[in-house]
Amino acid sequence: MDITISIPNDMATQFAQADLAGLMTLNFIIDQYRQGNVTLKRACRWADLEEVEFLTECQQRGVSRQTYESIDELTQEVEMALAHLAQPQ
Repeated sequence: MDITISIPNDMATQFAQADLAGLMTLNFIIDQYRQGNVTLKRACRWADLEEVEFLTECQQRGVSRQTYESIDELTQEVEMALAHLAQPQ
């Protein structure tokens, strides 16, 4: 689905059209996730991001991790976070 929105010219000139469309799409997906309308897995799939990347984008916007669907999902996230922390900076 394509949607057309109006943005003030002085604001729009700060972004390339493709960048702005991608940013608006990501913000919409994050908002849907924040409201509990989509799961983390679905939000990541829609945003075409890995979980760590998506959660980082959420954190940058002040959106906290939502509830876990299962203990397996929580365990996977903890393991992923530990692996990420173990990587050399």
